[in-house]
Amino acid sequence: MHQELDRKRRANKLISDALARRGVQARNIETKTSLRDDLGDASRQLASAETKVREARECLLELQKRFLVMSLRFNYRCKAGIAATASSVSQLLLERFPRAADFIQEETTTPGSKPLFVRLPSNSLLSLYLLGKGDSQLPAVDPTCTALLVRNDRARNDLRKRIQGLILTPAEAKGLEFDLVILVNLFSSGSDEIWDLADDESSSTQLARADANQEDLASADKARLWRIALAIPEFKTLYVAISRARSGCVFLETESSSTSRQSMLQRHT
Repeated sequence: MHQELDRKRRANKLISDALARRGVQARNIETKTSLRDDLGDASRQLASAETKVREARECLLELQKRFLVMSLRFNYRCKAGIAATASSVSQLLLERFPRAADFIQEETTTPGSKPLFVRLPSNSLLSLYLLGKGDSQLPAVDPTCTALLVRNDRARNDLRKRIQGLILTPAEAKGLEFDLVILVNLFSSGSDEIWDLADDESSSTQLARADANQEDLASADKARLWRIALAIPEFKTLYVAISRARSGCVFLETESSSTSRQSMLQRHT
């Protein structure tokens, strides 16, 4: 290293002397050379960092794909209408994201109607709808045959302040069966980009198809695809929630939670 620096200094001295003999003002060539060396080192370090970032992103994508993949199974005692609705969710999932599930096992089901979809003007009417009022008001939703499924712990705790009964998240209900399942505001989260996947002509659907076909995407489209891919756990959650019901299933949505989810809701109504 020292020999290399000495060699550069001697070369710079010879150049400076030659310029001085020709009447040209010598500049600090050594400083410029040092700056060039520093810039070269910085450029190489940046290229190395970009390579590592790219490798890290590829590794993260592979890990996410691995953890997103899972098998989906029907509750084998689901009525046919409920099973058909759950099946439509799994079909939509695999249409938009073909690698999102290893397999879907469908069991033979007994005849029965599709889930009921109910829209209420506001959350304040949930207790009225579920428990009634006046002399006929129920003290609680019967926990021996009915389960209320909500999106997350926060929604569960909020509903428990107003209604007594068996209130679970889809994750807690996985593997269980109930005669009647009421899905309360299950569409209340997730961006429009996610639920727009139910619309065959939406930009979200077109982007998902492009990715499924392994087309080259612009950087902005790749970033948006990451957001849209959140639909995979959303659809799986919806699938699990629907398939917990044996005989009856009700989607109970307030207007505030369902107005921006029309594409998804219309697919099932």
